[in-house]
Amino acid sequence: MGTFSGTSRKYGDRAVQREGRIDGRLGIPAWEAETLPPFLVEVWQAGNAGIGDLLRKWKRVDAKLHAAWASRFAALTNASNEVTGRSSGLADAERRFSEERSVAPPPTDSRGAWYVVACLVMGLAELPFNEIAFRAAGESEAMTLTITAALAFAVVLGAHWLGIMVRRRQRLAATVLGVAVLAVIGGVAAFRCAHMASQAQSAAAVSNDDGGDFDAR
Repeated sequence: MGTFSGTSRKYGDRAVQREGRIDGRLGIPAWEAETLPPFLVEVWQAGNAGIGDLLRKWKRVDAKLHAAWASRFAALTNASNEVTGRSSGLADAERRFSEERSVAPPPTDSRGAWYVVACLVMGLAELPFNEIAFRAAGESEAMTLTITAALAFAVVLGAHWLGIMVRRRQRLAATVLGVAVLAVIGGVAAFRCAHMASQAQSAAAVSNDDGGDFDAR
């Protein structure tokens, strides 16, 4: 690069114009001359040398680039072949799963994990509401937690299996399970309503007693 920049400065526009004026005053080249003047020969030789230097440098760079490209291409080819092999194996596994269980294989992405998390969240969200109601029934703390957890996750699991049965077109089983899930939900809702009504009556009775005591005073 340094040689080329030095050559471009030596044979730039101003240098060429200056040499041309000098050659013109000296009558170079003569009218009958068939050869180039010395300065033009020098320019031509410098140009050839610069191009040759550029080609040599480009060959070295091109060799490095080609080696890097070949390495990357080989890695990409190996990765593509591995993906193809793994995809074929996965397809075979899914086909065998469908043939043996007569259902579609579970998803292989992260949707299954998120589904499990969502079910856990829904089950845990039911615990505080049921716990308050069952604790008021006079059960022990351990029994209260056991019953509330069983009911909460039974409803979630029941809904999960209900969806599977509907997808499998198991109408009778889906109907029975659906009725059972609705019965559990209705029973828990009725128990909550009864608990809330009892709490409201107790609060009203306490309020009336406090009002009577205040009037007596």
